[in-house]
Amino acid sequence: SRIHNMAPDETEAPHHPPDGFARRIEEFRKRNFGDGPSVMEFFQTRDIEVLNVQAGDRDADGVFESIRIYMEKEGRPGNYLKSGEEVAAEIKAKEEAEEAAAKEREEKRKAAEAAVKAAQQRDEEAQEVERLRLIGEHDKRAREPLGLTQREYMMKYLVPTVTEALVDICRIAPDDPVAYLANYLEEHADD
Repeated sequence: SRIHNMAPDETEAPHHPPDGFARRIEEFRKRNFGDGPSVMEFFQTRDIEVLNVQAGDRDADGVFESIRIYMEKEGRPGNYLKSGEEVAAEIKAKEEAEEAAAKEREEKRKAAEAAVKAAQQRDEEAQEVERLRLIGEHDKRAREPLGLTQREYMMKYLVPTVTEALVDICRIAPDDPVAYLANYLEEHADD
């Protein structure tokens, strides 16, 4: 609500004008590096040991090594993370679980494939049974008008033609008797 009561030119002005920066930095230096105690002195007066590292004249590795030595002077700090063996065991268990899952997926895929093949085979068998049934019905209908049994039908219509073909084969002695028989039956199919 204070901002609502301010004039528009006061709210639009920057909160930290550039000329105030120099004043604020000088104030910071007086408070932190002035006549009063420094941060290091603050901790030392309370008997808290302070590590003073001069980083300007050393490389980063040297600075980090100094800090590491200081931190480990009373022994290495406890590591509450999992040990290498525990991590390796977890990774191995995860890999084994993934392998088992992959194996299970492969078995399911093979079972589904086998089920599909079995269903296809059943369908083919059913189609074959239906085809044979239809052929049987057709044969039965073809013979019904004649009133003949299968034997009677063959004796009347098939045997004479086959007999003539076999006689011709014996008389002519062709190079390929099976092909000759097939051609003969095809030529005399309407007889």
